[in-house]
Amino acid sequence: MTKSDWRPAWLAEAARHWNPAAMVSPSMIDAMRPVADLFGFKPAVIGKELLDAAAARLVGRRLTIVAGDQEISLVVRSLQVERAPIGLTIGQLGDLHIEAEDVLVPDGVRIAHLRLDVRNLHVQPTSRGATVVAAPIRWRAVLDQDVVTDEVARRASKYEVELGDAGTARVYRAGHRSWGHVDVVPRVDGSTLVLDPTSVGFWRWNLKTMAKLLRVRRFELPEELAFVHITNVGIEDRCVVVEGVYEEWRTTITARQVEELLRRIHRHDGTTLHVPFDAGPPGDEPSAATATVVSP
Repeated sequence: MTKSDWRPAWLAEAARHWNPAAMVSPSMIDAMRPVADLFGFKPAVIGKELLDAAAARLVGRRLTIVAGDQEISLVVRSLQVERAPIGLTIGQLGDLHIEAEDVLVPDGVRIAHLRLDVRNLHVQPTSRGATVVAAPIRWRAVLDQDVVTDEVARRASKYEVELGDAGTARVYRAGHRSWGHVDVVPRVDGSTLVLDPTSVGFWRWNLKTMAKLLRVRRFELPEELAFVHITNVGIEDRCVVVEGVYEEWRTTITARQVEELLRRIHRHDGTTLHVPFDAGPPGDEPSAATATVVSP
């Protein structure tokens, strides 16, 4: 008996007619063809290389990222990827988790700690190349007492705010703490930050001032945050904690952009990292990155 004699006739017949390509629908093949032409059928694999390079070269360092006219300075503490079970061959990168400290954003606000949970990171083919999509991105930002003091002085200089431990903040009349205080609890109402009074403490009687402090205070959030869906704001351990979500984030990339960004990450020497975006005509330098955020 030869080695091939053990197979039943039906199995041998099925093997002769087995076609792996038939397992993939024509629509999926057509959809993936632009990506195959652009990246050699490895868009998510290249994305994995980018994330691995960033984890190896950027974590633990002070980093300034310049994308277009935006500049962010931060210390990346952790960058972890949970790989998608579907696999990289169909463009699925998985979930990305980023932890950063001492984050300085464009409006000058310093975030003590920032956590980003980037869900369902994947690549979609387009006529220009490919689009990177994440949906959603959940974030958590921690602001310490110094930041709150500076922001209150800039936006409401008549008051002083002292953060507490039990979910409340204490509001004083600036320069007149001996008059008393009002304890408030923060909450978000659409695009407005609301401070609800919960209790009052009198040290020296000043009814007029205390009556003003007892009013519900409402502050419109900056226009720069219009695309951000803030889900919660609270006070923990003498810090303000703000949580929110981008329902969908996407940006279009080209092969040249990815290769250039990967090269810059590998050569990063601890200075500014410029993020390339549009490859432009042959011979041109890539311009700076842009992205689209879809609000809820």
